[in-house]
Formats: sequence, C-alpha cells, structure tokens
Amino acid sequence: MQKRIVWGTCWFNEPVDMLVEFFNSSIKSLNLMGFEVIPIVFHAKYEQNHNDINFVKENIKDIIIIYNKINIFPNKNYGVALITNKAMKCNSPYLAIVDSDWNIKENYSFVKRMLDALINGNKDIIIPNIGDSSGRSNILIGKTVLTLFYPDYREIIETAFPGSVIGLTSKLYNIISSPYYHFDWGGEWDIISLAIHNKMNIDSVLVDVKNIRHRNNKSKMNDSFQIWRAILGNNDMIKRSKYLKEYGLNNRNNIISKYPLSEDTTIDELIYLFENGNKTERQVLYMILYPIAFLTGKLKEIPIIETSNGDPYDKEELKKISDVAIYCAYLVLKDCDFSRVIEICNSIKGDYLSEWNIEIQNQLLNNLED
Repeated sequence: MQKRIVWGTCWFNEPVDMLVEFFNSSIKSLNLMGFEVIPIVFHAKYEQNHNDINFVKENIKDIIIIYNKINIFPNKNYGVALITNKAMKCNSPYLAIVDSDWNIKENYSFVKRMLDALINGNKDIIIPNIGDSSGRSNILIGKTVLTLFYPDYREIIETAFPGSVIGLTSKLYNIISSPYYHFDWGGEWDIISLAIHNKMNIDSVLVDVKNIRHRNNKSKMNDSFQIWRAILGNNDMIKRSKYLKEYGLNNRNNIISKYPLSEDTTIDELIYLFENGNKTERQVLYMILYPIAFLTGKLKEIPIIETSNGDPYDKEELKKISDVAIYCAYLVLKDCDFSRVIEICNSIKGDYLSEWNIEIQNQLLNNLED
C-alpha cells in the first residue's frame, strides 16, 4: 500500500516560481520514494494576488490552497495549524511543513534523510539541523534556551528554529491543538516544548541548506519577544528552572572574554554594556536582554531600535558571543519567580508582541477552517 504524506508550506513573500519549483521537485522526490503526495499551501497574505494563485494552481498538480481569512500577523504558525488540521482530515499519517525558499543542495537526499529518520527511526518529530545557515534566532535564542532549560535535549536538537518540521500528523495535531501553542513566532518554540512535554521521540537531521536572509533589527526583535514569551510562559519552566540553577552553579565564577560579567552584574549594567557595543554585540540586546527583561517585569520601556537594512551582524563574531548571551540570560533569570513570569507572559502586551491572544486562538482552534 502506498504511503501518504502531506507536503505543505506557508507562502508569504516567496516568489511564485520558486514555490512551484520547490513543490514539483519535492513531489518528484517523494514519488520516487513511493509516497502518494498531497500538496498543500497556506496562502498567508490577507490580500490575494489572483494571478499568482492561478499560476500555482496551473503548475502544481492537485494543489490544495488554504486561504488566510484573519488579518493578524505574523501568521506562519497559524498556517502550520491549518495545514496540520487539513492533513488529519486527509488521513495522511505523515506531514512535512517546509519553507519553500530553502536553497537545498539536493532535494532527493534531503527528503529521503528526513523521512528515513522519521519512519525507519521510529521518531515522532524531526527538527532539521540547518547547521551553518543558522542565524540570530538559533545562535542566540535557541542555544540559550536549550542550555539553560533543556540541557537534556542539547545533543538532540541542534537548531531549534529551522523554519520547517517533519512529523507524524497525529503528533503534530496534538501540538497545534494545545492552548499553549502560539500562532505567532512563538509557535516555532512551542513545537519543541510541547513535543518534549508530551514525551514525543524527537530527532534532528543535518540539512545542506544555504538560506541567508538578514531582516532589520526591529523586525527580528518582534520574533525574539514572541519566542521568549512562548519559552517563559510555559508551565514547564517551574520544574525546568532546576537546570537554570545547575548552570549557575557550574558558572558561578564565570568571566567570559573581554566582558566583565559576574553574579553581581545588574540588568542595567548589562544593557549599558551592550548598548555601547558594536553591531554584533548589540544583537544580545535585541535577542536576549530586552525581551527577557521586559517579559520578567524588569524593563518597562524598550528603546527605539535601529532599522538599517545593511548586514546587522558579523556571523563569526555572533558565534563567539553566543556563550556570553547565555550567561547574560542567566543573570536576568536567576532570581525570577517563574510562577509570576508565566502570569506576565500570558497577559502582557506591547509593541513587539503580536495581536494574537489566547481567546482568539482558542476560538480558531475550535473551528479550524478547511
């Protein structure tokens, strides 16, 4: 009996010809592996480009397009929920939601390795490892949260935010149906944290992808606030704070490179230090200090952020300061009452947080559209 898989993507700004090429290449690879493919696109834009939609319909056989009917952004993880719901209705045991703008070196090898790990490896969820293509979210936020709160998964999950996930449809449905799953960028982390909470079998497979995109700092900071809200608003933080304490014990006398950091360094001193740093050092502010301090009630107002479209950081230097970022996060979080932090994260509003809220999400989850 032929295996069935839903191959989906959330389509926002990707060129339509790139979308079509990626789908047709993937479908060909999946057919060679013996899969019956159900292609699904979530059209993320509220305003529709009918010429592009018609091009997609004409060039991807049997494509299913799910249209966005709610004007709240970002909505990629709302799209993940809609695609997953549709996959359940299609009785597809397997589901992949993959960014169509991934510049994958060899499609068949990518598809085969992902699905071999899922099916033959008896896994529930595959979080691809995008290796050297990692940017700020993975190098700073992903490494930090795994080190401080999920060290038991540090060797399993290499890049927490690859932009794609492959899994058993039933398992992904359990995730998107949870009231703790965020439709904004926080949903990227929720896929991992809810999989861990529900004791799913997770694996990571290296993907040879070259995908370098540099959004401006203000735009990227929206991601960081929403991701940290998902991280810190999770009830599991109360029991996982034990790992934060263990990190502190192991790094009590930590002095990292040129940065004069110690257990006594205050949040104000940290912010002053990195506000006077170079463009790469300032990423610690945008991706770590500002969002964590704001979401824990230690910072009431966020400064105006530069929006230059030039390269926002040096990649090699960013890697070098990732350990500093972890220690900075620890210093802000070490004395927090996580019960209170969870309350803040579930109620707080601000310029860098999306318009999504629990009431809207629960209403939509109870009536996910076809």
